[in-house]
Amino acid sequence: MSSKTIRGKLEVCFQNKHGFYSLKVNDAWHNCGKNNYKELEGSIVEFKIAENKKGYWDVTGDVVAVAASPEERSSSGGGGGTKGNSTQVSIERQMSYKAGIDIVMKLIELDKLAVGAKGKSFEGTLGFIDIAAAHVYAGISGDVAFHAEEEEDPTAPPAADFVPTEA
Repeated sequence: MSSKTIRGKLEVCFQNKHGFYSLKVNDAWHNCGKNNYKELEGSIVEFKIAENKKGYWDVTGDVVAVAASPEERSSSGGGGGTKGNSTQVSIERQMSYKAGIDIVMKLIELDKLAVGAKGKSFEGTLGFIDIAAAHVYAGISGDVAFHAEEEEDPTAPPAADFVPTEA
């Protein structure tokens, strides 16, 4: 089994329905197990990979953001917008999560959203915050793929955990 170091722009960190993540860097996919690197999407990253017994490439160790070289900065798209601008993307995602928290908390405060059974309310709240944040992010960035896989996420709270109240 061979190993090598990968360096490039993290295009996507995808979570499958079983909770495992894969990274797309330099148009190639790499398995990273249960390690979530979504916060590094759009960044230049570096990590080591090794070929497993089945011939797939697995990340070994941590994925770290590194400073982009002048060539990497010029190939990222440059001029404005969020495509290729990891700082702007990061800011938009942070704003989206903050807005998602605010939306869900206001709905709970107004009794438009009821927290479900004890012990499950925290997970239910997080699930709705993620959904609200995804919608806000899609609205400000035009990126409708943000957290699109959550619809198939087996760790998402069941609908019974968070029940809308009657108006």
